[in-house]
Parts: sequence; structure tokens; C-alpha cells
Amino acid sequence: MMNQFIISLTFTVLALSTITSIAQADDLAQQQNWVKEARSIIKKLNHRLKKIRKHGLSEGGEVKAVEACHLDAPDIASELSDPEEWTIRRTTLKTRGLDNAPDKWEISVLKKFEQRHKKGELKKNPDYFEIVKNKEGKPVFRYMRAITIKRACLKCHGEHIAHDVSSQLASLYPFDLATGYKKGDLRGAYTLTLIINNNKSNSANACKSPGFLQQGRCWKPLESYQECQAETIKKQQPSAVFCPEDKISHNSKLPGYQFLSVEDGDTIVIDFNNKKQRVQLIGIDAPENTINPKINLDASRKQIGISYLLEMGNLAAKNLNKLLKNNPKVYLQGNLEKTDKYGRLPALVINEKGESLNQKMVETGYAILLTRFPIDDKLRESLKQAQNRAQIKKLGLWKTHPELMEKWSK
Repeated sequence: MMNQFIISLTFTVLALSTITSIAQADDLAQQQNWVKEARSIIKKLNHRLKKIRKHGLSEGGEVKAVEACHLDAPDIASELSDPEEWTIRRTTLKTRGLDNAPDKWEISVLKKFEQRHKKGELKKNPDYFEIVKNKEGKPVFRYMRAITIKRACLKCHGEHIAHDVSSQLASLYPFDLATGYKKGDLRGAYTLTLIINNNKSNSANACKSPGFLQQGRCWKPLESYQECQAETIKKQQPSAVFCPEDKISHNSKLPGYQFLSVEDGDTIVIDFNNKKQRVQLIGIDAPENTINPKINLDASRKQIGISYLLEMGNLAAKNLNKLLKNNPKVYLQGNLEKTDKYGRLPALVINEKGESLNQKMVETGYAILLTRFPIDDKLRESLKQAQNRAQIKKLGLWKTHPELMEKWSK
């Protein structure tokens, strides 16, 4: 009897050991898939960053390249992130912008990378990944990949930086620590986080063409305005894409919010679940109406005096106020779970009349198409045509400040 018990126990232990090994193998396989996804996202980010740097260099050398990276890099990282999938950014122990400061986990990994670098192992082993718990106690997959200094990086991260570039860096990044590097030095790392949800695949590959992944689901592109509205009503939430037309009935069950105030020509403030929330009219840009870091950049980039920009910005804000007059509610279409780098919700904003304010601001001549922001192709084309019409008819700022608008729109 005792021998039978021992044999039975041995088989049980072996079976449990085999099950555990299979489970561990499955976990490792899943993590390896996530590593592949992370590397793919980084590749896309690198490609986009190289393009904006190249464009900046062609426009005005290294100074313009620094400015382009400052303006566009956060938006590109934000675009490649998804609240229910991957979030991506860059971090380092020697920060340039305060937004890139590492958390405790990232500091520990960066120190591991430093050790590997000293041993000459970093080139062969530039990755680190681990499943940990976030602040809410949810399991997350965290991945980091080391970044080393290339020759091109030395122009704004090296020991000897040109005076005009150094001045631009000082104005954009007053707390800059990211200089004094040599070629091959460890600069920092890409850092990606994935919330683990066993109820869905968490795989970008799960959404095959012609679908696309958003909010953890595979969506199909909507071919028509009618189909877009039908999908919006069915889901009772913002559609996966922006409806192409500028007229959207406020009865289409888009979420409605109390309008509070206009901040500037492309930003309003609403009551969002009992909290004040800034909303950016997606796809458009209007001149600033207050002194802030962006107006200084715009003045330099567009070669327009700040006083003129403020004048234009005030006119744009007044026009948006006029469009919202007697409209206590606005209706939003977009991803309302994700804010931009300025803490705003990018959205298509519809007034009580069913008019897209994004479209109205452009077609009345007080805003322009924001070409660097990723939006639906049909919306982009609609805004582009509205801008052309406003320019030809000399409406809004195209009438009061035609030459400045020529500069502003480029």
C-alpha cells in the first residue's frame, strides 16, 4: 500500500511539474510575442523621428531639427500609444525635458543597462522586460530597450554644441542635463508598458487588414457617413473613426457635455464628468491668444511678430465664442480616454445645430488644417477644402491678415 502511495505521489508531482513547465513555456512565448510587438513599435517611432528631423534640417538646419523634435516627438509617441494597449515614451537618467524623468522601476533598469554597457554587453543585449504590478495593482508587461549615442546625436547631445543650437536648447529645455555625451555612450531607453488582459489577445496582429486596433478591439473602416452614424448609434459611444461630413445630428447619441468657456481658437473647456476638461478641436490650429511657450515657438517658426499672433488669436477665439453662443451643450466624437501632451482631449466638437466646430473654424477663416496631426483621411480632405475656400473667398483672418495667414498656413 505504501509503495502504491509513493508511486501515485511521484506521478502526481511529475504531472504537476509538467503542467507548470507548459504554463511557464506559454508565458514565456507570450512575453516573446510582446517583445516583438514592442520592437515593432520602436521601429515605427524611430522611422517617424528620423523623418521629422530630416524635415527640420531641410527647413533650417540643426536649430529647426531641434524645434521639430520638441514639437512633434511627443505627439508621435502619443499617437503610437493606446490606453488599452501599449504606452510608449523615452526616458533617461540625464533628462532633457522633465516629462521624460524615469520612475523607480525604470531607474533600476537604466542602472542595469549601465552595468551591461561597462561590461561591453549592451550591444548584444539591449532589452529588458518583466511582468510587474502597476499602481492599481494590475499586472503589466514592461519593456525597455537601450538607446546609445550615434554620431548625428552629438550635434545636440555632445560635448561641443554650436552656439545657435545651444541657445535653442536652453530656451526649449531650461533644465537640460542631456549633453556632454560621446559616440557610443548610453543615452537612455525606450520604455513601453502593456496592461495585461486575459480576455483579449493584446496583440496588434489580432487585427488583420482591413481592420485596425483601437481601444482593445478590432474595428473595420467605415465607408460612408451613414454607416459611421449607424455605428455611432449602435455602440452609443464615439465612433472608431471620425464621420467625414461636417453635419452630425446631436440626436445620434454622441456624448453631450456642458460647454463652459473658450480658451483659444482651437480649445474649449467643458464639464467632463463633474470636472473641468480642456478639449482640443482635432485636426485644426489657430493662433495663440496668450503669451506662452508655444507662441514663442510659433513666432520663431512662422516668422510672425508675437503682437500680430496675439491679435489674430483673439479674433479666432471670439469667432469660436460666436459659434458656441446659446449652445449650452457640445457633443464630442473621438477617443475620450486619452489626452494629448497638454492635457487636452482631442475630439470632433459638434454644437447644438449639428455643426462640426472644427470644420466651421476653418471654413470661416479663423483656423487652418493641422497637417502634422493624424486624423481620418476624409476629415483631413474636408478641412483642406474648407481652408482653400476660406482663402479664395478672403474670409476671417484671410481678409484681416492675408499676408500673415499665408505665412501661418505653411
